[in-house]
Amino acid sequence: MISEPLRRKFRVSVCILLGFWMTAGATCYQKRTVTDFQPPEVFRTLPDVQQLAEVINRNRGIQQLESNAVSVRTPGIPTLSSRILWERPRRFRMTGGLSRLTGTDFDLGSNDDMFWMATRHGPSPTLYFARHDQFESQMNRQVLPVSPDWLIEAMGIVELDPALVVQAPTTRSDGMLEVESLMNSQIGAYRRTLVIDPKFATVRQVILRDPSGRMLATSTLSNHQHYPALQVSLPHHVQVQLLPVGAEPLDLDVVISFYTLNDNQGTDPDRWTVPNTAGYTVIDLVQMNANQANALPPSAVQFPQYQYAQPPVPKTSYRGVGEIR
Repeated sequence: MISEPLRRKFRVSVCILLGFWMTAGATCYQKRTVTDFQPPEVFRTLPDVQQLAEVINRNRGIQQLESNAVSVRTPGIPTLSSRILWERPRRFRMTGGLSRLTGTDFDLGSNDDMFWMATRHGPSPTLYFARHDQFESQMNRQVLPVSPDWLIEAMGIVELDPALVVQAPTTRSDGMLEVESLMNSQIGAYRRTLVIDPKFATVRQVILRDPSGRMLATSTLSNHQHYPALQVSLPHHVQVQLLPVGAEPLDLDVVISFYTLNDNQGTDPDRWTVPNTAGYTVIDLVQMNANQANALPPSAVQFPQYQYAQPPVPKTSYRGVGEIR
């Protein structure tokens, strides 16, 4: 069994690290007025699922995101700041800290095969890691209930496949539309519920349930801002609650100030490799979920050697500055 001290340490680290992880969005550099930010009205009559999918799937035009102005709040931990880089399909890198004075306290990343979360917060620097395929094959995720892929989706980078929708959109008592889809995985079909504004087609909430029907996580999205270069509207305020098995919920409040969209500033493949493990206690999340967690010395950890081709140059580049309302 996982010891209680290790469980508490991991929960604190997850609060901090996931707060950083979930900082994805897009803006532009030139100053815009408040009205420029507002999403345009898309529908004047209730849309069907095909019409909703056409608008929501414009997010597929977002190939790369970068931001250095994100703040994250979670109970009991000081406000965090970070810089992130994300590229499809799973390439991610974030470094940041509690303040500029503390330097790089955190290093999060993901590539096509695995993800990692390294923190120097607390008495013992720790690096958690897992291979995507092994992590996603586990139903019993005791502390981190969702995969990193869902964390990006929870920030508003959502897609909707009409073929996976289980019923026609229904209208809620508050006027919002609700669409439920199946999300296939190695352990069965997850159920994802999207709450969508019927006029603007903005996603206002994402709810994820596991194959047994148990709720795993929710994301509430607001302060949407429109980016006409790709005809997408993305949230700049996100409130997330994760519901791990046998543990208290994890709450995160993310405010996004400004971003760069589809403006790749480099092709260094080292951006997608695991950091040097020297000085870290290393823990495999897959073993942790299987109640077999043991701290490994860095010399005992064998990470794959990754070879990446240079990423394609995006066709669209859009920059700007967002205003927090």
